[in-house]
Amino acid sequence: MKRFFLIIVFSFCVFYLCIAQLCYDPDYTYITTVKTPKGNTVPETYIFTGTDFSTPNQGQIDAWKADLYEEYGANAVYVGAPSKKYNCHGYAWHVYDGGSYVWIDLCIGTTGHYKYWTDNSYVSVNETSASRVSYTGNHSAIRFSSSSYQSKWGNFLLVNHYPNSVPAGYQPTSPKGYYCAPLTSLTLSYNTNLGPGSQVTIQASVSPSNLHVSYVWNPSQYVVLPTPPAKVLVTCTATNGCSSIVSSIYCTGNPGGPVQSP
Repeated sequence: MKRFFLIIVFSFCVFYLCIAQLCYDPDYTYITTVKTPKGNTVPETYIFTGTDFSTPNQGQIDAWKADLYEEYGANAVYVGAPSKKYNCHGYAWHVYDGGSYVWIDLCIGTTGHYKYWTDNSYVSVNETSASRVSYTGNHSAIRFSSSSYQSKWGNFLLVNHYPNSVPAGYQPTSPKGYYCAPLTSLTLSYNTNLGPGSQVTIQASVSPSNLHVSYVWNPSQYVVLPTPPAKVLVTCTATNGCSSIVSSIYCTGNPGGPVQSP
């Protein structure tokens, strides 16, 4: 019974919404405000203005989890509920990095999400360096590791999965495109209007600014300012899954003094 359910749901997802649908839908409004990391407009982007699916109860979620397990074993795991607000391209290229819910490439045959690499915001890399993956069957995913991808299946589930554990319509065994958006700069700063003995928090800002970034601090992001001329050297490593960049700053208890970098 579960297998039958999956065939019906996944077939609907792949051929109607996961890939794209016929161009006009009154519940979707075309927008031009979504930009690539380089600031260029992403074409074929829409926001959903209709009524979304109701919030699922735990019984529905458990059923979806069981269906995924029957179809893919432990290779595909439920992450989020169905939603008409965003699709695979919207999730992988915009939503995951903190953007609003959008649907990119609503219409059959459109390739608006290509803009992320044709304007060189993302560059082609090998799989091990990639943070984004483009499938031959018009599908996009986030890559965390060689065995952990995450993608939105049309208006259906958000799923964490092995690279090829997706609906067949995405052509998972065909060649894939692998991409990353290199970090180009990392700037560190702190409030200099504080004297010795004050604790400050080192702030980090990266470029491009809309990428999902993690930070490692040495010795800490939180520093007690010493009495000048003593200095505390703080180093930060920023990583976005496919590239890293390192920057350092000297912290001193010199109120109003300039931020000094090594």
